[in-house]
Amino acid sequence: VINIYLFHYFFLTLKVYTNKDIKKEEVINNKNIDIFRSKIGLSADNYFKILGRKSKKNIKKFSPIYNNFF
Repeated sequence: VINIYLFHYFFLTLKVYTNKDIKKEEVINNKNIDIFRSKIGLSADNYFKILGRKSKKNIKKFSPIYNNFF
C-alpha cells in the first residue's frame, strides 16, 4: 500500500522550469525547458502540451513556467 501523501510529495510536485533564457515569440522545445521538484509553476503533466508553443513574454533562466506565458 502506497501512502497517498508520499505519492503527492514525490510525483505531483514536479514542475516545468526554463533552463535557458526564452525570448518573446521563441518556440518552446525540450532544449530550453526542464522538470524540477517544486511547489510553484506548471505541472510536469503538461510538459508535452507546451512543446512547440510560442512564449508571449521573455522568461528568465530557471524560472517556473505558468499558463499565461503562452
